[in-house]
This record gives sequence, structure tokens and C-alpha cells, in this order.
Amino acid sequence: MFELPEPTRAKIKHVNVRTETHGEDRKPAVTIKLRIEASNMLLQHFEDDLPRRFYRAPALPPAQAVLDGTMHTQLTELLSQVVAAVLIKGVYQGWTLFIDYGASASSHILMGGCKVDKIKAELLAGGTIALTLNVGSSDIDDRSLGRICMLQDIEVSITLKAPKAGAAQSDIDEEQPVKKPRGRPRKVVAALAGADV
Repeated sequence: MFELPEPTRAKIKHVNVRTETHGEDRKPAVTIKLRIEASNMLLQHFEDDLPRRFYRAPALPPAQAVLDGTMHTQLTELLSQVVAAVLIKGVYQGWTLFIDYGASASSHILMGGCKVDKIKAELLAGGTIALTLNVGSSDIDDRSLGRICMLQDIEVSITLKAPKAGAAQSDIDEEQPVKKPRGRPRKVVAALAGADV
């Protein structure tokens, strides 16, 4: 299951503030686009063998990569020079985003009931990917909303956690706007050359 439970560096690429309709009420909401550069092993959060579909270990590893008789097995070479990105289809509902903001715990930003979608992994040389994704929520206070707007193009530390194992989907859906996607995401991956989201 995709989540980032440990503090992870991410750049806030775009901030979109809007309003959502919840019954007869209108609430402020925000969607932020995040960019995360990380090991291609992050793709295992979506499918276990996904990194091996696009990367391989060096055919002739250098001598320094052989340690204690164990061959170098890190997947650092791209299998294709044509495939530029991987699109992860689906929508994840009910995630929680935490943004480390400032020295005081009271100044940190917490977004609950998040919708995570538009996930794309750019395949880079050396075993690195650039993961971009949208995170949207209306479960955010006015102060945090203002702070997020000030963080565009800034690198921050985040965690992104899935709903607790016992949380009913109906409980999660109650926090979502009236117009929401139906069902849970299917783990379907499409590889596109030079795709943009």
C-alpha cells in the first residue's frame, strides 16, 4: 500500500485553493502538487515487482560494488531509453498529510481525509525516480491554508499515511465532497514515453 510513513523531503510545486460543497455547506479546500525524488524502490508501494519492469542491476558491476562476496544487486540501469514515465492509475481516499513547518509543533500543517491522485513517476538514471502526486483536502484550518500558500516552490519534510486498518470506507467517505470518485483504486500501471499529467 502506498504511503510515506517516515519523514520525506518533497517540493510543493503548485497550490490550488478552492471551495467544496458538503451538503448545504461550502468549505475551503486545497490541492497541492508534490514532487519527491527517491529510490526507484518506492515503486514497490504500488506493485512489488514494479522497479524490475523498468530497471536492472548493472551487467558488469564495478569491483567496488562487490562486498564480502555479494554481488551488487541495486537496480540502477534503465531497461529502456524510450519509456520516460510511469502513470499510476487510481484514487486514494482518506490519507493524512503532515507537513513539518517551523520549529514549534503548533505550527505544523495537518491535512486529514486527503484524496491522493495523479501519481506519476519519472524514470531517472542511476536508480532514482521523481514522483509527482496531487494531495487534496477540505479538512484543514484557515491558518494552515495560508501557510501552505506560502510554501509553493519550497522543499519541506512530509509524511503521508494511509487510513488506519479497521477504518470503514463509509467513515472515510463522509469527509469527502458530494462529488467524489466511486470505489477503491485498481492497481493498474501504464508506462508512457514522455507522458505528462
